[in-house]
Amino acid sequence: MTRLTLFFLILFMAQLVLAQNEFQIAFNLESKSTKENLRIKFSDDSGNSGHLPLSIIKGKTKGPVFSIVAGVHGYEYPPIVATQKLIKAIDPEELNGTLIIIPIANLASFFTRTPFINPQDKKNLNNAFPGRINGTVTEKIAYFITNHIISLSDVFLDVHGGDACEDLIPFVCYYDNKEKPEQTSLAKELSENSGFQYVVSYPYNISKTQAAKYTFKQAVQDGIEH
Repeated sequence: MTRLTLFFLILFMAQLVLAQNEFQIAFNLESKSTKENLRIKFSDDSGNSGHLPLSIIKGKTKGPVFSIVAGVHGYEYPPIVATQKLIKAIDPEELNGTLIIIPIANLASFFTRTPFINPQDKKNLNNAFPGRINGTVTEKIAYFITNHIISLSDVFLDVHGGDACEDLIPFVCYYDNKEKPEQTSLAKELSENSGFQYVVSYPYNISKTQAAKYTFKQAVQDGIEH
């Protein structure tokens, strides 16, 4: 490894640590009834950079952590708009527990109107989990969500739309993980009480060592209600 390569590796690792610390500090503050908006920055050794908009809403009392991620595919605008409105609508004084909301996980795709992939590194964020700490910008975003959002969550919701054409019947889904019946039972209950007419149960057939690839499949693999 050359000195220049080592320098850039140390620089990128330092940036990621700073981003992680910024989030951890905000999350760990013993504050109540607060709403804080963060920009978690990422860059890779190919010169790609971006950030992750993130809101932490803490209620008046401690309780479960409910995380919502939208815009994993940045061309899916309805869930992006919906989560942005939700951030504004939530009153921390009426909330028990904590909400973590990422309204646009794939900003580069959002701004370039590019379906599925991040045009910077040509990777699909919804095929990149659990991500890599020293990978491309998309893989770093996936790594951050896996290790700093999913890991803190009691319930995890990944919101998608119908992409460019929005030709999609509204539905809610969960993975039928036979190895974790309690988790699956709660996911089923939450799905059935969501208000959606259609509830889909996906088969879950990956091992603990296989890459989950999909955002909310990573949450299932990590034992989080989804």
